[in-house]
Amino acid sequence: MISKKILNALTKEQLIFLINQYQHMTFIVSEVCVDEDKQHISPEQAIEKIRKELRNCNFPSYVSIEVFISILDYKMGRIALDEYKERIGIG
Repeated sequence: MISKKILNALTKEQLIFLINQYQHMTFIVSEVCVDEDKQHISPEQAIEKIRKELRNCNFPSYVSIEVFISILDYKMGRIALDEYKERIGIG
């Protein structure tokens, strides 16, 4: 869960991005469940699809505000990989 401190530090654009990520995930999970229910895919394939999508939109909540914002900016395409690495101190 993302802390209230982090959420309060985000811009409206960043918050909208997070909301869109959540909505996208609920859509994907629903679609995968329908596919599995109609036996278009196996339960194992459904689980793997859901896990893959979760990895794509996972945001660690145990990092500092600055690191969280850097991760978010990178995922939003606002900064390049080199700048992201520099911001979090690995570049």
